[in-house]
Amino acid sequence: MSDILSGQLPSRAACPSCGLLIDAFTGHSERPPEAGDLSICAYCGAGLVYTQPGQDAPAGALGLRLMSRAEREALEPDTRQLFERMQRAIETRLRSIN
Repeated sequence: MSDILSGQLPSRAACPSCGLLIDAFTGHSERPPEAGDLSICAYCGAGLVYTQPGQDAPAGALGLRLMSRAEREALEPDTRQLFERMQRAIETRLRSIN
């Protein structure tokens, strides 16, 4: 597995679940996120997929959409388990502050 890479996204995108703006990333990758990559909203725990931005978006910008059930089920078992564990951790954190 690669090292953890963190950074700022070229532009902010709203989480389609909670509406909060996402402007950074952290993950096990050798590159910043690209269209088709998966993510989890750190604010609400929603499973997300990076998308190609609209025509008027700045260079390098990405959009976000909710991950479908089929996409979740298609994940490798280890990846799905890690993804779900991260979502539970975010949900636990949210319950503790609300």
